[in-house]
Amino acid sequence: MKSSFVAVLVLVLAISSSLLAQASAGKAEMYYKHGLVEDAKRAAIQTIFSRAIDEEIVRCKALLAKIAMDEKRVDTAVELWQELADRHAKTGEGRVAALMLKQWSTLARSVGDMKSGSAVAKTYASVAEFWTGGLGAFEIDTTWLPAESAAEYWLRKIVTEFPGTPEAEGALVSIARTWIGRESDPTGRGGLGAWGEVRKLLDQKDADRTEFDRKMSLAATAIKELDKACPASPHLARLQFMVAHVYWLVDDKEKATPWFVLVKNSAGNTPTLWSHLASLRLQYWKS
Repeated sequence: MKSSFVAVLVLVLAISSSLLAQASAGKAEMYYKHGLVEDAKRAAIQTIFSRAIDEEIVRCKALLAKIAMDEKRVDTAVELWQELADRHAKTGEGRVAALMLKQWSTLARSVGDMKSGSAVAKTYASVAEFWTGGLGAFEIDTTWLPAESAAEYWLRKIVTEFPGTPEAEGALVSIARTWIGRESDPTGRGGLGAWGEVRKLLDQKDADRTEFDRKMSLAATAIKELDKACPASPHLARLQFMVAHVYWLVDDKEKATPWFVLVKNSAGNTPTLWSHLASLRLQYWKS
């Protein structure tokens, strides 16, 4: 009789424990659904370390991986996905985790060596790089799309989500560089930004320079933003010189001169490559 009572007690405790764990997993998901993220993490972790059944542990690990990605803690998310894929491969969460690992591995190879603090920023940067022609891994016709604006969209996400970081500085540099652009080939193709408009302006006597001026204005705005956010950035003088150079290419002395003067004066008493080049250009116009 006593042994039967003990067996029933053990069974009751086991059922109670499972129900408690299920409630905790459900509670964690409910917290997350309503924006109580810290409470959700706490409830999920408590469930994992309780006498919970595997199904509830899997749900909690999947939830914690999702939260980790929301918080840009990529290493943590990858670790949890790996655990789910290895230990719970036959569950729905395990299969999803395996798929996420595969997708993330492919993305990591395309972006390069990702570190936890900058992985998401590098992901955005790689998409922007695609729009400016940097990836070249596959061919998609984007000639009819606004490549510069599309690139800036992703670069702006870096500036917004990682303010005050080297990634944000690099994004601002890339935004300015995108609007300054690159030269088109002899057929007028392959150009980008304001520089991409130069050949048309030189080849066509009465060519409309509206697009050229718009893109140069956006480049100037990005440079000013970089100067405000990162006044000591070593990229400033190069970008300022490039703006002056593009104006110089279309023989717009009025617009180019202030930029050359800015670059020349920014070096102070210690000449740099860019300040020296700016001085030479200014001397050329005086001669």
